[in-house]
Amino acid sequence: MGGRGSSSLPKESYNRFPVSVRMGGGDATQKKEVSETVSRFMKNAKIGDVYSVGGGVGSQGGQRFEITSKGSRGMGLKWLDSNRQSLKFDRNNVKSFIANGATLVSRKK
Repeated sequence: MGGRGSSSLPKESYNRFPVSVRMGGGDATQKKEVSETVSRFMKNAKIGDVYSVGGGVGSQGGQRFEITSKGSRGMGLKWLDSNRQSLKFDRNNVKSFIANGATLVSRKK
């Protein structure tokens, strides 16, 4: 590994969930894969991480979100292009944020 263009940033990438699962369906294998992906994301995420997500149908993507601190309530999720408050860092919100795929683009030290 190493080489040109490498950095200390870990390569964390999460694949887009199947449409059937995003729409509330899907088979047991697909649901298990999504559950494992959400668990892996929650284990690896750190406050200050910024992720870029893929787009939905007809979208170019590139939307970004950050893992934030919610004080004594733990971590949160916040879209960077939104003035809305961060959301609770729980399985349902994580699943929603990374459903179109996500890639770590920066990590605060």
